[in-house]
Amino acid sequence: QKTAYEIKECDWSSDVCSSDLYIDFSKITDKSSLINKYKSLFAYGAYKQWFLSWAQKFLSSVKIQYGDLTLDLSGLSEIEVDKALENIVDLPEKLSNKKKKKTVIAFDEFQEIATLDGEKIENLMRSNIQFHKNVSYIFSGSKHHILLNMFETPDRPYYKSARIMELRKIPKTEYCPFIKKRFFETGLKIEDALIEKILNETENHTYYVQQLCHEIWDACKVNNATQVDEHHLEMAFDTVLSNQHSIFQLMWDGFAPGYKRFLTGILTMNESIWSKKFKESTNLTEGGIQNAVKVLSESYIIERSNGEVIISDIFLKAWIKQHIV
Repeated sequence: QKTAYEIKECDWSSDVCSSDLYIDFSKITDKSSLINKYKSLFAYGAYKQWFLSWAQKFLSSVKIQYGDLTLDLSGLSEIEVDKALENIVDLPEKLSNKKKKKTVIAFDEFQEIATLDGEKIENLMRSNIQFHKNVSYIFSGSKHHILLNMFETPDRPYYKSARIMELRKIPKTEYCPFIKKRFFETGLKIEDALIEKILNETENHTYYVQQLCHEIWDACKVNNATQVDEHHLEMAFDTVLSNQHSIFQLMWDGFAPGYKRFLTGILTMNESIWSKKFKESTNLTEGGIQNAVKVLSESYIIERSNGEVIISDIFLKAWIKQHIV
């Protein structure tokens, strides 16, 4: 599940709208790596020489290795690095103007930008891209409450600058034939009823669907099976929980007693977390519940779904049921 924001409109049929125009901020470690990532989006093919000419003019303080066009920012002052970043952020607009085509850039896990340099990089990028007329931006991230804060908090640089789109779960009517086809393409048959069970076990969440199906595929190949059955599903689920047992145990041991009671309560009780029965059963006060919700939400352990509080990780939830409850 991800939250995505889209800025402005774009001609998606344009030949510039390439899947290559993508930056994963979870893999960006500092401003220098962000600059080099930006560079890699445009310094290719017929535009390599164009980029070199541009870089020599607008990145004059940066050392450029001509073979693979690596940008060496070591030894630069912070002001020089900031200036280089400011210039290269404008590069998509310059290229779009040159090609007379619109461009789309997707920023994945965009909430991680805050870990690079506080809000400084946010401010720098926002102050530039707001003037881009031929580039559309998509900001997406799995930590949706952080992303929401970035775009819905009045004193943040991106406040109200984009349109929100909630990326919902893929409907089962579309997911079932896709999963069936993928298994079939690797020589495995699987019945619709079993696919339905896989989707139910994973609550139709793509990350967990992929993980479980991968383990099912492995179980079938190890046993030289050509037909997926219930046994393979059970083996796969046990494998996932076994592989993550140490991580889940360490996580559980790190929870305060009140958080443990809160988590077991939402798994075992069909009650509102604010109800008298829930408070009495978990021995938690209203303040204790508020604190658990705040801390566990910020740690991505729980989230709100359809008005309910749920454990985010499907397999963590299964592990707690198996080993704790």
